[in-house]
Amino acid sequence: MNGIRRFGLMLGILTIGAFIGLLGLKNIFLILAPLFLLWFILWDDKSYHRNVNRKPTQHTYVYKR
Repeated sequence: MNGIRRFGLMLGILTIGAFIGLLGLKNIFLILAPLFLLWFILWDDKSYHRNVNRKPTQHTYVYKR
């Protein structure tokens, strides 16, 4: 989870730098949109795996005669 937070912080710093640098709206969007999507996908995947691991698993029983 720390890696995802660090990536989010880096994304925020890059956002601030892009707006300060006056790159233009199209250039800012071209740089930040893929990074934001990657960060969101990683965050969602991490929370999905965390919730899957919390749920109890169903066991199947095999009866032998």
